[in-house]
Amino acid sequence: MKQAKIIVLSGQSNGAGVGYVDCLPRCFSKEKIEEYRSGYSNIKLNYISYDCFSDGFVTTKIDKETIGPELGIAEYLSEQYPNEEFFIVKFAVGSASLRHDFLPPKRGAFSEIYKKDELKENHLQMYFPFRKGEPTQAGWCYRGLISLLHHSIDALKEEGYAPKIIGFCWMQGESDACLVEHVENYEPDFDAFIGDFQAEFSPYLKDCIYADAGISEIWPCYEQMNFLKKEYADTHRNFRYIDTISHGLTTRFEPAEEPDIYHYDCESVIKLGNLFVKELMP
Repeated sequence: MKQAKIIVLSGQSNGAGVGYVDCLPRCFSKEKIEEYRSGYSNIKLNYISYDCFSDGFVTTKIDKETIGPELGIAEYLSEQYPNEEFFIVKFAVGSASLRHDFLPPKRGAFSEIYKKDELKENHLQMYFPFRKGEPTQAGWCYRGLISLLHHSIDALKEEGYAPKIIGFCWMQGESDACLVEHVENYEPDFDAFIGDFQAEFSPYLKDCIYADAGISEIWPCYEQMNFLKKEYADTHRNFRYIDTISHGLTTRFEPAEEPDIYHYDCESVIKLGNLFVKELMP
């Protein structure tokens, strides 16, 4: 039986990716951009990002006006492992907090898995009120993540694969870094989040590597947040911390006329994906 190597990618807007495709020529050649547009046929992606859905595994490539870290993940994997298949499962929603939106069951959230044919409808029932600033169910993003991953695993099994989650990439913390209360609760919330995730998917997680990316300097409590992330990675087996600041990821160049300082520029989005996957692979 073929093994399906799964990489989970989750978090908020920088996990979804807000690198503008129109800005790619600033940093990349025409040939590289065409490569991104053509995609990587051996790297499949199943995603929920904001209110967008792939509705199953598709080739990882440019498919809308922005790019996410999955493109950098796919680029590296295709270069280093051209004859192997990988499957990325991505759930990311801009502005989603760990304190409420990704809150796990151990911290009081409800997390029953959505039925496959109801996943899109139920996600949108949470997403649209969230976008409007209206009350939402605690843990609705956690619930969406585990539902998408369960259905992805089931789909791979139906295709004759033996699924294995080899990595979990987490790009989140910006929203929580805006409130002292959220920062104070971040470590126990994250520990519960990981604990519940591991319990949910224990049959598929042997030797899984967890890569947690730091946040940029634009956020009020970024120093405290990044300290917590690094400390957690340093004290837990199979966890890695990615220092996005020391790696030079930027938010200040794009779009040129009015830079979006809250989101990584397209070159940094690709680099983030590269950094993630380099932590996962031997």
